[in-house]
Amino acid sequence: MPRPLTPDSGSRGTEFPFPARVSPSLPLGPLTYTKRPAQELSEETLRVLRVRAQGKTYLEVAAELGIVKHTVGYHVQRTKRLLQVDTPEEAVEEAKARGLI
Repeated sequence: MPRPLTPDSGSRGTEFPFPARVSPSLPLGPLTYTKRPAQELSEETLRVLRVRAQGKTYLEVAAELGIVKHTVGYHVQRTKRLLQVDTPEEAVEEAKARGLI
C-alpha cells in the first residue's frame, strides 16, 4: 500500500513532486492587467447588461428576461471580472464606453 503524500514523507521526487514550502526569495513582479476583448461577453450577458443599464434591480431584470435572480447576479459578476471593474455600475459604464450596449 502506498504511503500517504505528506511534505515529510521523505521521497519528494516521486510521491510529492512539488516543494513543501515556498521560498520567500522567489521574485514576484507587479501584476499588470489588460482590457479583455468584448467577444468574451455572451449575448445573454449583454442582454442582462442592457436591462441593468436602465437602472433596474436584479429582481426586475430577472422578471423581464425570464431568468432567476441568481442568474442575473452570475452575469453581473462575470461582467465585472471580464471588464475588470469593481461594481455593477462600473460594469455598465465600461460596457457603454466600449460600445457594447
